[in-house]
Amino acid sequence: PGEPRVMPLGLAYLAAVVPEHDVQILDLNIEDDPYGSLRRKLQEFGPDVVGIALRNVDNQLRNRKDFCYYYKQFPLAANLVREVVPKAAIVGGGAGFSMFAKIIMERNPAVDFGIYLEGEESFPLLLRNLNSPEQVPNLFYRKDGEVRFSRPGALPDLARLPFPRKDLLNIAVYAQQPSGVGVQTRRGCAARCAYCNYPALNGDLVRTRDPEQIAEEVDELAVKYWVKEFMFADGLFSTPVSYTYEICRAIRKRGVKARWGAWCHVPDISEEFLKETTSAGGNYFVISPDAYSPESLKAMNKGFTQEEVLRATRLLMKWPGIGFSTAVFVAPPGETVGGFFSSLGYFLGTTLKCKLMRRRGGVGLPRIRIEPDTLVYNMAVKEGLITPQTDLLPENADDVFNLFYVSPALRKFDPLITAWLDAMIGLRRIVKGGKHP
Repeated sequence: PGEPRVMPLGLAYLAAVVPEHDVQILDLNIEDDPYGSLRRKLQEFGPDVVGIALRNVDNQLRNRKDFCYYYKQFPLAANLVREVVPKAAIVGGGAGFSMFAKIIMERNPAVDFGIYLEGEESFPLLLRNLNSPEQVPNLFYRKDGEVRFSRPGALPDLARLPFPRKDLLNIAVYAQQPSGVGVQTRRGCAARCAYCNYPALNGDLVRTRDPEQIAEEVDELAVKYWVKEFMFADGLFSTPVSYTYEICRAIRKRGVKARWGAWCHVPDISEEFLKETTSAGGNYFVISPDAYSPESLKAMNKGFTQEEVLRATRLLMKWPGIGFSTAVFVAPPGETVGGFFSSLGYFLGTTLKCKLMRRRGGVGLPRIRIEPDTLVYNMAVKEGLITPQTDLLPENADDVFNLFYVSPALRKFDPLITAWLDAMIGLRRIVKGGKHP
């Protein structure tokens, strides 16, 4: 309850690259009776292959009332599929799955195959080689009672991918919220933020699509599906900024009327950037400085300064007709007691200004979930917060609360900080009449 309904863009792309097969998509996140719907769909459709996508393993909220451990639903879905269609091949995939692919395969014997990383190349090959999976790159499979990995493979060329199969989705459900419908323009991220494993999942080289093709897809959303507002589903839509401007020009040329939002890199925010993007329909921008104090910005490997954070925030704040969001982590690497209060001042000051100006958006105070293939993981091991043997995908959901990073200088204050944050969340819930914060 309260979880956002986000269009499963990855599944729509996978459906598009297997046009010779009869494909259906069931998004359990939008079903009132998820597992009843899954059972009925399997009985009606009788699939030979069933893919189960795990986009995130949890929602990264260190608050017991709002925490959701998505991974715990994965075994339930896999076992149900095995029960209803026992002869079907079950394939796991998705970003969350890829983070823990071998572990998930070992813990879930119902799953036959696991697509590692992006699946647009591997999945069609797997369908042609179900009996010889070792020939398929980026694939976990079973042999002689063991989970094995085939071999690394190249990531897909985005420019050659067809449009995602939005016709297989109930777009109207996702379009009820501004960020529910997504369009992807690029994959890969050259940033090296300490907490983030996007470079491990999507590569550190940015791969792009043709701007004219993107404008065509946006036009299709607006005309065919009546989508009035969507989100560019890129890690950083603004980088490289020259490519972003090409997309904006293509959208303006096509005369698309839809409004959109995007995640942006702090140094890219400028008057020129906002002029280019807002004239092409941009009306909501998210920046994620992730830290505010100079010490934590450096430790987080952000590559920009506190002054740049303030400059970008002020520019977004004063720009007419747009909303914006920003976020700073609580107790990130390098944070001191003084740095914490400095970050708190940024949070309170920006939040108050947003309220006074009646601006859509605000400031978030998330926590850093320790994940594999990140600098924060290495820091946490070095600092003794976890060990190399610590299970980052625990069976018990309560154990996840021990997997959030807290800077050494603030660990003794963590119970107080947590209590304060929980109180703020509770207050927001009361103000919003019981709605999710």
